[in-house]
Amino acid sequence: MPYQLTEEAAFVRVVFFDDMTGHDLRSLADLVAAIERERAVAPNRLTDLSQITGAQLTYTEVFDFVEHRKRQQLANSVKSAIVAPRPVQLGFARMFQTLNDHPQIEIQIFPTLAAAEAWLTSA
Repeated sequence: MPYQLTEEAAFVRVVFFDDMTGHDLRSLADLVAAIERERAVAPNRLTDLSQITGAQLTYTEVFDFVEHRKRQQLANSVKSAIVAPRPVQLGFARMFQTLNDHPQIEIQIFPTLAAAEAWLTSA
């Protein structure tokens, strides 16, 4: 997998590497859903796109991912921080943010990891 998922105390961290694909998004959705089922409280999440070199994603794949997530009821509201420092990364992050109108997920996009972590750990 060209991503790494780690469970941290304050949030779940996902770091993408190399090219991002629709298969990666589907795989990630399954992993995050499993984590959410195991915990009494759904964790906040940080998605770091800063290390991707490209993306082989279509609008349809991102839309399908978002629609799948919107059908899932979370135990609580969550914050989702996306780190996207370069224009291509920012474009995908904004597409995801625009499509994802899940009432329990607040998405913010940040140019740096430090800013994203600060937002996630703030009250």
